Amino acid sequence: MKLRMIGTSLILVILLGLMPAGSMAQRRYGRDRDRDRGNVQTVYCESGDNRRHWCREGINARVRLVRQRKGRCIQGRTWGVDRAGIWVDRGCRADFEVRR
Repeated sequence: MKLRMIGTSLILVILLGLMPAGSMAQRRYGRDRDRDRGNVQTVYCESGDNRRHWCREGINARVRLVRQRKGRCIQGRTWGVDRAGIWVDRGCRADFEVRR
């Protein structure tokens, strides 16, 4: 009986120890709710084949480039926002902040 309780307690401690790490990872790459900033989401969008591609998350939102990963990402030339969302072109690969 005592051994069974110790095993159950150990499992609970392990599960509770893992929960904050999972929550932090989801928050970093998912949506974040902040009183001053509104609803913020980080989106990765790429033009790996040097053609224009769209990421729909940018529809009806304010968008800014936060991290350029590869290629030259120049607003209005190799990335921008239109009615279809965030567009990237000519090898631009980047993370964008999307605010609603």
